Amino acid sequence: MIGSCSPEAAVAVVCARAGGQGGALPWIVAYAAGVYRAKTGSVPAPHAAAIAAAEDEIGWENVDSVAAWVDDNREWIDAAGATLDATREIAPPLLQEVPPAALAAGEVAELLAAAAGDSLAETVWAGTCAVAQWQMRYLGVEVHVRHVCGADPIAGAAYRWLADDAGLRIASEVRRSLAQLDELAGEIARKRDAA
Repeated sequence: MIGSCSPEAAVAVVCARAGGQGGALPWIVAYAAGVYRAKTGSVPAPHAAAIAAAEDEIGWENVDSVAAWVDDNREWIDAAGATLDATREIAPPLLQEVPPAALAAGEVAELLAAAAGDSLAETVWAGTCAVAQWQMRYLGVEVHVRHVCGADPIAGAAYRWLADDAGLRIASEVRRSLAQLDELAGEIARKRDAA
């Protein structure tokens, strides 16, 4: 288990390093997943579908290599993450904690995008847009793309990999289908609760 820095900061520093070294998006997502697992024991909702797709793409041997790298570099990750956490104390993030219902809508959007054969970047961005638009519609929270990308390193990495018009196209598609995504998320939650 990685030390005391926040999971978000640990993931942010690892994603920045992987992206800065020219890492392909599946690798960046796999490193993010490895850090989340080391910090929390799980992967973040809404990105479970995208993480599964990324890990399938790089192969399970490489997933094990990523986990070993995270373990070998835990001191660096924790120190760099603690530095990032300290800067966030000075300038708090613009996005607050995301409600579970928004995360569930994002999870459904990612599952549907992955099932439709969308690229990894499009899959992540669909989930990200659903989370952001849920907050805008139901909470009145104004969410800007730079805030989302700053708060969610996986979303930030995916956004950089999207084609020029893809980000807006996906956001529009998600906005039009948000009520259905929210309804599907509710059905899934009810089935999980009943099980």
